[in-house]
Amino acid sequence: MRIKKLTTTMFGIFLFLFTTVGMASAFSVDLTYPNDPGLTTMTYATVTGTVDGSDSSLFHFTVDLAPNLSTTLNGGTNFGFDQFFFNTDLNLTSSMFQNINPTGFDTITYNKNADGFGQFDVKMADHPANNRTDSLSFDINYTSAVTESDFNLLSDGNAGNGNGHFAIHLAGFDYNNVGSTFVRDGVAPVPEPGTWLLLGAGLVGLFLYRRRIQV
Repeated sequence: MRIKKLTTTMFGIFLFLFTTVGMASAFSVDLTYPNDPGLTTMTYATVTGTVDGSDSSLFHFTVDLAPNLSTTLNGGTNFGFDQFFFNTDLNLTSSMFQNINPTGFDTITYNKNADGFGQFDVKMADHPANNRTDSLSFDINYTSAVTESDFNLLSDGNAGNGNGHFAIHLAGFDYNNVGSTFVRDGVAPVPEPGTWLLLGAGLVGLFLYRRRIQV
């Protein structure tokens, strides 16, 4: 009876883990750390990334400012962000960036510094118009399968205000005599499903070892 119950439990655990691995990997990261001492630590924006559920070579990005942020920072008529920085271990080209919204963020450059946050692999900017937005979405259509870990990497180089996985340039406000700032995230990457699988397998092994000792 105990063996049957144990077998059922193990099957349930592995079924959950393999189901998790089969799902599209994703992350959601808050940008909370400004590089200006006149600003407080809070959620300024959220970056989400998701591998397409039916096409593993397609990755969806969204960047959204926090609700009511304009009110909090006394934003003006052109309040918003006009630059987005991220890192990747992929060899991206401009043609791989698709469905960019707003369309003005199609100025894509590489190995750029975000003031005080080090060097990021990719910078997307709305130039030369300098129009700002409260939301950005785009897809990266790569030549082979990708995972969230391909984009959840820290910036490089000298970063007096700390390295980040993602950053934006926010402007068009007046708060404590500050009118613009760069903001980065401050959290570790979300564990990949494969990591959860290894952790789960280890826990199952530990459970079996304890059962063997008790018997």
